[in-house]
Amino acid sequence: MEARDSVPSIRRQRDALSDLERAIPNITQKMLGQQLRSLAADGIVVRTAYAQVPPKVEYRLTSWGQSLCPTLDGILKWADRQPAERRKRNSRRQFATPE
Repeated sequence: MEARDSVPSIRRQRDALSDLERAIPNITQKMLGQQLRSLAADGIVVRTAYAQVPPKVEYRLTSWGQSLCPTLDGILKWADRQPAERRKRNSRRQFATPE
């Protein structure tokens, strides 16, 4: 899987929290909420909460957040060029237990 496959569609539309949870594999609801609150505090995303049952919250990129997309795309393209064997070797190191 390429790095860009896990990037949510938030850049193109408004996304509900549940959509973002599905788009980002292996992230906990708590961690996603913390990261989104941090991005909102930094002015990168806008959070819209709707007073309804069940509660509904949507996120969208601000214009400043949109301006970060070309830079992030460049980083993802760079990461995708890393040879597969090196990625495999690095992932084994990351999860190795200390001796």
